[in-house]
Amino acid sequence: MRLSLMIVVVGLFCLVQDAQALRPDGAGNANTSEYALGSYVWNIIFLEDADEGYTASQLSTRKTRVLDAAAYWVNQSAQRLHPGARLSIQVNFTNGGDPVMVDDVHDREAAYVAGLNHVLNDGGPIVFEPPADPPVFEPGAGELAFEPAAGEPITVTSAWSGSRLLNNTARDEFDANWSYTTFIRPFSGRASAYIGGPYTNAYLDDGKYTYAHEAGHIFGARDEYPGANPSTDERSGYLWTYNTNSALLPDGSNNPDSHPAIMRNFGNWTLSEGTINAIGWRDTDGDTVPDILDTFPTLDNNWSANIEGQAGVFTLSGSGHVNALPSPKPNEGDYTVNTLARATYAINGGPEVDIAALDGAWDGYNESYALDLDLGAGAYELRFRLYNSVDNFSEETYDFLLGLVGDFNENFAYDSGDIDKISVTRFVGLYNEAYDLNEDGAVNADDSDIWVRDLAGTEYGDINLDQTVSLVDLNLLGANFGQSGGWADGDLNADYQITLADLNLLGSHFGFDNTPPVSTPAVPEPAAGALLGLAVCVLIRRRCR
Repeated sequence: MRLSLMIVVVGLFCLVQDAQALRPDGAGNANTSEYALGSYVWNIIFLEDADEGYTASQLSTRKTRVLDAAAYWVNQSAQRLHPGARLSIQVNFTNGGDPVMVDDVHDREAAYVAGLNHVLNDGGPIVFEPPADPPVFEPGAGELAFEPAAGEPITVTSAWSGSRLLNNTARDEFDANWSYTTFIRPFSGRASAYIGGPYTNAYLDDGKYTYAHEAGHIFGARDEYPGANPSTDERSGYLWTYNTNSALLPDGSNNPDSHPAIMRNFGNWTLSEGTINAIGWRDTDGDTVPDILDTFPTLDNNWSANIEGQAGVFTLSGSGHVNALPSPKPNEGDYTVNTLARATYAINGGPEVDIAALDGAWDGYNESYALDLDLGAGAYELRFRLYNSVDNFSEETYDFLLGLVGDFNENFAYDSGDIDKISVTRFVGLYNEAYDLNEDGAVNADDSDIWVRDLAGTEYGDINLDQTVSLVDLNLLGANFGQSGGWADGDLNADYQITLADLNLLGSHFGFDNTPPVSTPAVPEPAAGALLGLAVCVLIRRRCR
């Protein structure tokens, strides 16, 4: 299995003001790590001073530990979650992977600020460094370079605000949803993190487990071990869930249901249910789509079926957007990393056919689309679906009729019953707008000509309307000669008598053949020469799945 873990050694960032396409929908600058879904950039800043630093071996080992911790979370996600919901991590070793020199590495705040100012202003081109496990490495193409920030140098004055700035710059530069930063100093200490970011504190003696544990805090999980004084009534994470695996109950007594886990016991790699919920991986219905992303797009569609020239055209235009699962956490916004992934249509239960996004790619939180179909006459059910990145879809179904112009008996075919309606109107001398095909205020021979030649695609004498004038038609006329009747009996001139006048009309077109080639297209196409019109929409049905 190929995992989405990219290791990047970076020299320089510039501020990006408008490249925020992949920031979670609804997220602002302060929302840089809300849950463990989507894509992350993990910024690593090594710090040293003139008295304390790293050997080349120490630096290499610490990088490997970071990569192993990232791989742990990526692997856990791949084993549990839908492909469209999985976690990916780009590990960004800033300053070309080298330590940043500061005045006093023990002065945490000053060292962090100095490291941030250096990373945000100085450095060189990006170089890709493979991790210890090559299968998880996807380095991308070539070398990427960044321009220095325009104008004055970037100056941050606190680790908190500076980390936020770096995180936002990093996720924009690397097209990621989220980002957080880890500062590593070259002496022993006790690692720590802020729940939800923006940064963690790490030391020379931290192993891969510690980096993974602190990442759990970034994603929203609380400590569960006794020394942290946890409690099962504590809540955290985007879903605002309880710390159910806490070693302690609210009264301080031991929790009999607590078990070893990554947030509870050093070196244990198990994820407790409390951690799974807190980091956003709760999956109530067991479909591998976490609740946070188990939502459905919203549709805003307009459609019509109209006459355009000689074809009936079904037209749909619209837009859709993803929806975030509202967070119950106090003062929390609502964010999603779901994107719109595709739209399809299907006609009368047929296969789904993809529809292109108007901007050329299905990859945004909001997308627009359009569909134009040439359809023959008939009854239709057209189903439209809009999918998000976890394959949830919303759909609308349009039930409508497209009737042939001149199909007066509405059986979706041109037959003698249609031409007879024109003939009887002419015969009795009345006016009926429905049969006035050229809209000249009269129903006369001109309308019959339009029906016979333009609509039915045939000629006078084609009594059985098979688009030929042949002996079959001559025999039909002969069998009814001298009698009264309609077109099917041989009355071609609308006088309701089969006479020499009709025989002469047939004879003048004898041998006519307009038989169309046989074809069976996969999707209905416009009938040759057919003028199609819109009948009435019966129903629009909506649903989500």
